[in-house]
Amino acid sequence: MVPTVGNIVPRYQVGCTKADTSKRYLEGWHKKQSSTDDVRKSKSGYFTAFGVDLSPDNMAVAIVYFVQGVLGLARLAVSFYLKDDLHLDPAETAVISGFSSLPWLIKPIYGFISDSIPLYGYRRRSYLILSGFLGTLSWSLMATVVNSKYGAGFSILLGSLSVAFSDVVSMS
Repeated sequence: MVPTVGNIVPRYQVGCTKADTSKRYLEGWHKKQSSTDDVRKSKSGYFTAFGVDLSPDNMAVAIVYFVQGVLGLARLAVSFYLKDDLHLDPAETAVISGFSSLPWLIKPIYGFISDSIPLYGYRRRSYLILSGFLGTLSWSLMATVVNSKYGAGFSILLGSLSVAFSDVVSMS
């Protein structure tokens, strides 16, 4: 017999045995896990993953930040390209890197442009697509045509402009 104080019964004996409690807990945990890990349709009609609607807008934001992460890795390759292939000294490389940060300083202007001048009836989507093409052009030029420090600087500046503009447009 389990000792009781007044009419209080220990928790593990109320309603079921200890084995039943752990089984119910485990089943509830599995239901909770499967609902957060599975890709399902939400009430809004879009698929969800990890509790986030996979709407076109959310996917655009995810793609923009994925590209920014990849370009962060590409900076190392660009620095080796400037140093080894174009034979630039550290001062010239720093100047090119400094110019490539200029588009990030005027980000509010991109927001004003995209909000006030719609392209093809869209305020953000058309600019996002345009900046994607601009970034593709800049990296394609860098891979094929560029063979001088001025061409490399222009191409890097164009790519930085593309990523900065898409960053502003995706967050608006």
